[in-house]
Amino acid sequence: MTLLGLRIPLVEVKPIVITEKSLSIMKWYVIQTKPQQEFRALENLQNQGFEVYLPIHGVEKLRRSQIQVKQEPLFSRYLFIRLDQVLSNWGVIRSTRGVSQLLRFGIESQPSVVDDQIILFLKTKLDDQNLTKTLFTDQELVQVKMGPFTGLEGFYQKLIQTCSGETRALLLIEVLGKLQRIAIPLTNL
Repeated sequence: MTLLGLRIPLVEVKPIVITEKSLSIMKWYVIQTKPQQEFRALENLQNQGFEVYLPIHGVEKLRRSQIQVKQEPLFSRYLFIRLDQVLSNWGVIRSTRGVSQLLRFGIESQPSVVDDQIILFLKTKLDDQNLTKTLFTDQELVQVKMGPFTGLEGFYQKLIQTCSGETRALLLIEVLGKLQRIAIPLTNL
């Protein structure tokens, strides 16, 4: 073929076919849940077929003078959902029980994307290290709120069990100018 006296070789041009599948890119987004409804939102989104991740960790709580470990969300009121911008049905997410909204910054902005590496880091760290938030940390300054030592402060040493099964905290408290180890009922702290 010639064009303005130039000889141009014919090249077969193959059309590029764009399908929904070729545009499919899964990304992680942040969902804000209603207060205290992270587990409800997780269950309902999973029932709808979404890939959802709720990082949880153990938290020590004082119940009836005993320490119990309760599983709680690492990020209160937030969980992660993996969606495709083309194929996923985004409309049903807002009406899901427990879900407040997809997290956005600005009124007309796009939902906030979370890097895959962050989710992978959270999954590996929380799975590898059974993380539990303890009631007190070693050498933490604690104030006695009830009992004969009310108002005194001491450094937390460890938890001990009495013969009757009551759990007490061993504190290092300065009494009469000397440091003393004193076992205080957890309910008094």
